[in-house]
Amino acid sequence: MRLVRGILLASAVTFAPASGAQTNGFYAGLGGGYLDLGQDSGDIAAAAAAAGLGGRVTALDDKDFGWKIFGGYQFNIYFAAEFGYTDLGEASATFAATTPSAAIVNVEADGTALSGSIVGTYPLNRDLGLFGRFGAAYWDVDGTGSAVVGGSSASVEADDDGIDLLFGLGARYSLTPKLGLRLEWEHYRGVGDDASGTDGGIDFFGGSLMYRF
Repeated sequence: MRLVRGILLASAVTFAPASGAQTNGFYAGLGGGYLDLGQDSGDIAAAAAAAGLGGRVTALDDKDFGWKIFGGYQFNIYFAAEFGYTDLGEASATFAATTPSAAIVNVEADGTALSGSIVGTYPLNRDLGLFGRFGAAYWDVDGTGSAVVGGSSASVEADDDGIDLLFGLGARYSLTPKLGLRLEWEHYRGVGDDASGTDGGIDFFGGSLMYRF
């Protein structure tokens, strides 16, 4: 019987929440990581062709560093509601137009997102857990474009925004009852504009430090 009691006690300790950690309450955090902005040179060229421009994309940079701040409320060890602000980095492209006239078009765009999501956690032991999130993000993209035709140049600014799905997966580790680390992947769906060929999904791979109040 002592062996059985020992096994049950060990199991209870293994699958309990982090020692002394809060199972509910407010938390906040700050993180950063790698962004893949999901742009495709073929989509940009197709959008240019639809606007009457012939040519090709000669340069495309859609990788960047992003950061985020977030806060939420942990209802229990399994569920939390979370809100965040994410800097979605910057993408740039160069299009060499050949028709109706020769021109070089440079485009840059940077984005941000405000998000809300439900976070579900599966505890693996006292300190480690896996989680998934599902929610929505309001995104805003500011773009600038400049064209050089012969010896003349012109520039234009554009702004686009929208609301679309947000989802992700990750793992969290409790360093102390108050302090924790998270590693995660988030996907922001449908950020950008169909007409410009920039409607793509953004992937964020990052880590963050969180504090429980």
